[in-house]
Amino acid sequence: DPSVQISSGCFLLPGCTLDAGVSIGENTLLNTSVSIAHDTTVGNNCFLGPGVNLTGFISVGSNCFLGAGTTVVDKIKINDQVQTGAGAVVTKSITESGLYVGVPAKIIR
Repeated sequence: DPSVQISSGCFLLPGCTLDAGVSIGENTLLNTSVSIAHDTTVGNNCFLGPGVNLTGFISVGSNCFLGAGTTVVDKIKINDQVQTGAGAVVTKSITESGLYVGVPAKIIR
């Protein structure tokens, strides 16, 4: 979509889909088959693993690592320096840095 903004230093692997109003920060890597829906922002220096799905109106902070297959539901805010384990499902905003795993995702450290 012409409204997508991809900053310098980003790397997008095959199969990624970016919807209207998506903004990707500097030095961010989107691994294979990442799907980012409308009006979502991903900060600087992030890594999104294979098959990550971000639904609409999401804000991902800087220095985040979203593990393979992570799903984030609509209207969620994820603070800086958050990691998710593979297959995590984020159903509530994350305000504390740390490692989140499970369904629904919960902090473990």
